[in-house]
Formats: sequence, structure tokens, C-alpha cells
Amino acid sequence: MRWTAVIAIALLAACQGEKQADTRGPEDFNFTAMIEPQGGAKLQRIEVPAAALVAIKRWDFGDIRVFDGRGKALPIAQLDRSERDRPQRHDVPTYPIASSAAAPAGPAVSIEVARPGQTISIATGDMVNRESTAILIDTRALSEPAVELWLDATLPPNQLIDCTVESSGDLKSWEHVTDQVLFSPGPSRPMPDRWQRIELAGVDLRKRYLRVRWKADPGVAMGAATVVTSKTVPPQRIALATRGVQLDNSHNLRFAGRPIARFAAIRLTASTVDGFVPFRLYGRGADEQPWILLGSAKVRLDGRAESLELHDAHFTQYRIEADERSSGFSEVPKIELEVEPLTLLAAFNGQPPYRFAAGNDRAENKMFAPSDLAEPKMLEAELPLAKVEAAAAPIIALDAGAADGSFTPGKLVLWGALLLGTGVLAFGAIRLLRANAVP
Repeated sequence: MRWTAVIAIALLAACQGEKQADTRGPEDFNFTAMIEPQGGAKLQRIEVPAAALVAIKRWDFGDIRVFDGRGKALPIAQLDRSERDRPQRHDVPTYPIASSAAAPAGPAVSIEVARPGQTISIATGDMVNRESTAILIDTRALSEPAVELWLDATLPPNQLIDCTVESSGDLKSWEHVTDQVLFSPGPSRPMPDRWQRIELAGVDLRKRYLRVRWKADPGVAMGAATVVTSKTVPPQRIALATRGVQLDNSHNLRFAGRPIARFAAIRLTASTVDGFVPFRLYGRGADEQPWILLGSAKVRLDGRAESLELHDAHFTQYRIEADERSSGFSEVPKIELEVEPLTLLAAFNGQPPYRFAAGNDRAENKMFAPSDLAEPKMLEAELPLAKVEAAAAPIIALDAGAADGSFTPGKLVLWGALLLGTGVLAFGAIRLLRANAVP
């Protein structure tokens, strides 16, 4: 018992030593950069650089520090955009509409190509898919840019629903706003509610309507709608380059690993020679687990990048599968990880020079709430932006991941355990039979 107590005390002291060492100074973090406040204001904003976002280890961004010249950690807070702009949520009227064969024809387009000795004419009729269903959203009363659209949607589980969002001022001519894939996981991974988010990126909807269209499906229904507006458009996501993606064949590529703490979407850019290629994104947590469908998108003819939202579902392995009706990928497409920009609030009340640090999985989360550092009126104002030393974001290294098959390492271990258990049971049964055979 005495030796047990001694060992326990030694382990506790070692753990406490590690706990004290994790926040000793900038040298204990993977990423450091000089930071220079602008002007004489004590309270300033910090836009976290991409190189620091790659280094962050904690999912709550708790391993971020700002040190002064004496190595003292300064008070910081994660500045939510809502603390400055206070976005407004508007419940807007919705009306179900449906196109039909009896509907009047829409705008027609005629193309005529003249060649020596021949003339080719192409004409199109109604540009609206007559097999689609839609809802009309009255957004004419909105005065600020719209950044989000939330729909109360009933979706069949594990199915991808392609939606198109358009706007119009006269209900006759429609302008494309965005495309979105809606997805509801099965009962094993239920969503917190039925509301689906569609990013609008600051579109002006004053005196205009929105129309959301999708392919007619008896299991899809759209109800109420809420539009989020803001005086300022939210900043765009940061795209981080990757390497290590492996193309198994023309229709399948995969990658694995936890490259950064939090990323919101996977962006894919394929070669323009591949043409039109629909594809789907799958994820799983281990080799033996089944693949879970996360979303779908299309590689368009113009080579535009397509982003697949992860909807807060993060895995260790990912697989992209091209539609079998297409020719697939002729080469490994460009894969990027999209992360939301991160803004901090820091109180520069120490002694310069100041240093920004990030990346320590043993660090404790010591962030304050923005209201702890400033009054609401100060947060609504545009605070000075401190300048962080420029550093190029590294290319994120991804693993190829385990290929599907009957002889993956995990499956071999599982089969070995099963065979060993079967052998033990067979040995026990034979011994029991022999024992019963003795008079």
C-alpha cells in the first residue's frame, strides 16, 4: 500500500508538471507569429491567419494565446459576428407552388449556327423543370442583405435533395442565387431539428421574392422559412490546399486523417477535360464501419469548384465516388478544406512586443466571453485590427486511407479473433464429449 501511494503521488506530480508546462510561453505552441497593435487602443480585433488555423488542435479553439513581452497571456475572446452586427431573423411568408404541364411557357431561347452548306437550329421552351416542386418566399419587406435562409423541411432519410434558389421582382423573370443540396441522415444519426440552412452570401432581396425549387418527390415538403439579414456580409471561408489524395480508379478517390481542428466543407475542383461529372461524398470513422452518405455535387463544364457541406459531421476517412454514368476523373482532382474565418478580441494591456501562439492539445481553454472584455456599444463599433505577421499556410498532408476489401488489417484482426474463439469452443466441446464417454 505504501508503494502504491508513492507511485500515485509521483504520477499526480508528473501530470501537474505537464499541466503547468502547457501554458509556459510561446515556445510550447506549434505556431507563433509577431502581432502589432494598430494605434493606441487597448481593445483590438485579430483575424487568425490560415497558418494558425492549420496548427490549432482543440475543437473549441482553446489552444490560442496572445503573449506580451514578459510571456504573460493576455485576455482574449472569440468574437462572434453577431456580437458586432447583431443579425436579424425574419419569419417570412411562404406559399407552395408547383409547375405543371398546363402552366404557361416560360422564356424561350433560340440558337442558330450557320456553316457552309448547312444551318443548325436549336430551340428551347420553358426553362423551368415541369417535374419540379417549389415554394415562393415573400422577402419584399427585407431591407438589409440576406446571409442565410432557413427552411423547415421534411426530407426522406439518407437521400440527397438538389435545390435551386432564385429571386425575382416581378414573378416572371428569375435570377439564379445559389444551388444547395439538402440532406437528412437516418435514425442512427438524427439531426437536432428539421431546419435546413442555405447560405445566401449577402444577396439584396428588397422588393423581391425568393423561389426554392426541387425535383418532385412525395417524401419532400417545405414549410416555414426564416431569413437572416445583416448589415455586413460575412467573410468568405478560407480554402486550404491538401496533398496525399489517392485515386483508386476513375470513379473512386479517398483520403483519411484529421488534418485540422474544424473544417466546414470539402471543395473539389476537377480537370476541365473531364466535363460533367456528378459525384457523392461519403465518410466513416474506421475501416470496419460502413460508409455514410454526406452530400453530392457536380463537376461542371466550366471547371468551377464545388463545395460539399459537412453539416458538423466529421469523420477520419472520406471517399468521393463519381457517377457510373460519367467517365469519372482522368486525374486526381484538387481537394481543398474550407474553414470558417476566426476573429478574436484581445486586450493589449501588457508590455510589447506581442506574440500570437496556437497549437497545443494540452492547453486549457482560457477564453473569455466578448461581453467580459467590452461593453455592447464597443462591440457594435468597428474596433481596430491588429496586424499579425504574415505566414504562408502549409499544404495539409492527407493519408491515402485504407482501401475497401476482404483483407484490410482491421478485418484480418477481426477474422483472427473469430477463428480463435471458434477453436476454443471446439476444443471445449471435444473435451466435454470425451469426459461424458468415460464410465
